[in-house]
Amino acid sequence: SVASVNIGQGVCEKLFGVYRLQLDINSSATADKRGFDLLFERDAAWELRALILAGSAAAESSEAAAEDDSELVCEFSFPQVVRHCLLSLSFVSVIGAATGVVLWLLSSEAGEGARISWVPIAVVFVPAVYQLLRPLFRYYQFRVIRQGQRLHISYGLVVTRHFSLPLDKTNGIIIRRPLLARPFHLCCGEIINIGMGDAEENQAPLFCLLTTPQQMHRIIEAVAPDYAEAAQPGSSSPLRRSPSAALLPLLPKWLCLSAVSGVAAALLWQWWIGALIALFWLLCCMASWRTKELALLERQVSISNGIFSQRNITIDYGRLQTLSRYSSPLSRRYGLMRGAVTILSSSVNRSNAIGYFPADDFERIEAAIMRSAAEKIRVPAPENAE
Repeated sequence: SVASVNIGQGVCEKLFGVYRLQLDINSSATADKRGFDLLFERDAAWELRALILAGSAAAESSEAAAEDDSELVCEFSFPQVVRHCLLSLSFVSVIGAATGVVLWLLSSEAGEGARISWVPIAVVFVPAVYQLLRPLFRYYQFRVIRQGQRLHISYGLVVTRHFSLPLDKTNGIIIRRPLLARPFHLCCGEIINIGMGDAEENQAPLFCLLTTPQQMHRIIEAVAPDYAEAAQPGSSSPLRRSPSAALLPLLPKWLCLSAVSGVAAALLWQWWIGALIALFWLLCCMASWRTKELALLERQVSISNGIFSQRNITIDYGRLQTLSRYSSPLSRRYGLMRGAVTILSSSVNRSNAIGYFPADDFERIEAAIMRSAAEKIRVPAPENAE
């Protein structure tokens, strides 16, 4: 039942020469936290890790046997790590940094008696700098090695981490395109393991930093070839956008939000501010519709959404736990439905929304889930069958 075996060493652990052995198990009860977190001396930690890996992998007789099959999947240089940190900043961090720069410029140009306090500048600017520098130390010397049916991920400068993930317990693959990375056509990847890989960040462990779609496809072919079809770059991608009629069921919610916020802003400030806010919500409505994508493959379903930071998740039908479908009078008129699928994962990746698509697509997903469930059922024949 061991889903992942991780070795970590922070500043305090380095002072005492010990390592943290972190175990995640195949259980939804521990999906949002570590299953076990134990402290050992260096030799004991690595020896126990090897014993657990050898005992939990039926296809591998020992860790030493897998050493001969070790394959370096990818590693990233320091400039590539810096690029990942810069282009992975969230929309909130970018707005905070821009606000801090504007306040700093206003402060430098203001008169002596009207100088702006440095406190609000630090409040909005320091978090953005922190969001930039922390990943720089975190993903230093990022490296991914495949040994047999296990994936070994290591990185870190001050705090070092070593993940060991069994590929047969993979629930899905996530490809992210952050806001700043999208103009440069770069993306990064996460692997969803049944056990939580990185509980401190509440996210699935990265198996690839920001890179080109072509390189991402080659890495997925080496890490999880069953999911490579959904990661085809460019025009070869099987993803298709939500139909044009799907914009109509989305409009009422966004129109109400646009009207309420626009009128409130116009009454409190100026009418043009209210108009800009209303226009912003309408643009978000268009972006929400344009970024909804879906692909129904032979063994997996691939879902893509995200207005600012695009997220694409590919899941095997046999790993889906639930499928929910919803429709409104307006969407039923055009034969459309929206829904969501859930998987065994941490809360941040557990529920995955599907935009408005033809109802037949949801019927196909349901049939694929039932077919995968039927393939897992093996009814033993009676011993005295004639």
